[in-house]
Amino acid sequence: MIQRVMDALVKQNEKALSACFAPDGQLLDYCPCVNGGSVYAIYGREGIELLYRGLFALDRLRVAEPDIKSDTEGTFFGAYDGPYVFAHLTIKEIDDGGFIKKAVISPG
Repeated sequence: MIQRVMDALVKQNEKALSACFAPDGQLLDYCPCVNGGSVYAIYGREGIELLYRGLFALDRLRVAEPDIKSDTEGTFFGAYDGPYVFAHLTIKEIDDGGFIKKAVISPG
């Protein structure tokens, strides 16, 4: 699943990204704070798709050089409305169907 998430981020594909999450899954992204933004706390597959559609369409997030560390962890460089920051993605919880219930992205 981590590979699917990374591929979706790099390819700026919000539909593929949201499809990795359970319908009630949550994504917490702390990286925007590095460049003066706010934490993204998104709940639900639809919310994830909507937020990332806007970020990708407005070129407010670019992801490069993903590196898979394990089945539940990876790193990448992300440009959140500013210079690239090193980010660490951790899948904290997966449901019985294999979808992400909770994932956290934090500065690395």
